[in-house]
Amino acid sequence: MKTATQIRYGTPADAEHLARFAAQTFTATYCDLDNAKDIADYVAEYFSVTAVADVLRDPACTTLLPKRARCSRAMQWSGRRNRRAV
Repeated sequence: MKTATQIRYGTPADAEHLARFAAQTFTATYCDLDNAKDIADYVAEYFSVTAVADVLRDPACTTLLPKRARCSRAMQWSGRRNRRAV
């Protein structure tokens, strides 16, 4: 019997795990399409713990996470900001 996934709002307490997840998935996705320095620079600017915590605190952004899963395992990050698209 399957149970429905429960969803919760992300909080600044999720920033460290979410930043790690975002950095890893971004790097893995674009490693064959761009040079390593550009990727590292982008990750440092947009996926640092501070940058992710800023998004999590921003009332204009909504971040939804699965309630029971660890952030580093499975999640979707949804946020709207006036910066470069990922």
